[in-house]
Amino acid sequence: MPRRDCIGLKIDATQPLYKRVQGALDEVPGAASLPSPTTKQIDEIFAPHQTIQEHNISRWYSGWNTVWLRTCYKPSMAQSYAELARLSGANIEDGCVESLNHVLDDCALYDFHGLDQEVLDQLLLRIPGLTDGLGIMDEYGDGSELVYGSAIYQVEREEDGSHVDRNITDQELFDIREVANRVQNYVYVADEEAIEKSRVKIWWFDEFGKIIWDSYAEIPDSDLDGLRGAMMDGQDFVEIVGEDGKRGGQIARP
Repeated sequence: MPRRDCIGLKIDATQPLYKRVQGALDEVPGAASLPSPTTKQIDEIFAPHQTIQEHNISRWYSGWNTVWLRTCYKPSMAQSYAELARLSGANIEDGCVESLNHVLDDCALYDFHGLDQEVLDQLLLRIPGLTDGLGIMDEYGDGSELVYGSAIYQVEREEDGSHVDRNITDQELFDIREVANRVQNYVYVADEEAIEKSRVKIWWFDEFGKIIWDSYAEIPDSDLDGLRGAMMDGQDFVEIVGEDGKRGGQIARP
């Protein structure tokens, strides 16, 4: 299936494939086995379109699958970038991303140009699996009740009423919660503007690879290692950006 077509599918349309993969990996009785690709298949299919690093990132299919993307490679900004990456925790294992394998820093591959969405589109053509970050949950295991992973915590909070903030208008509350229920993943971006301002851009996108929210973190004032820890601990989008958060605003926490 062409990658553009794959990105255009809703996640629930690809759920049967993921369920088969999960069943095979978990050795569920009766699950169809997954044959390993041959060296020839890898050379013909994967090698021309994805690096080994990108392929390994694509295999991470459970939970936030965040990458650090460098798009500015001007020699005059190399030192500034190196300092930004160091202070952000992008060059250490278990830093602001899952592993150093999730740091995309290669001029030959990621010297992207264009508007934010155009840059993200170029990235997703190489790693379309990033749009499946949180995926969906099969509540009963039979496909009868599919719930977006990004919406689980939000639904729980709405049920107990703990989210109410009387200082926020109903429309503002709806807008940010609607975004929260659609977010599938996010990417850290170090482009020319970000490096110049000593900040990291954060693009939050949905299952179709569309940026539906953007934030930034001032460096070194923001703790991106802590942000990743908060996300891994189950804090949701609204808790991270704040119920009074504004699109394009700074993430002041953690």
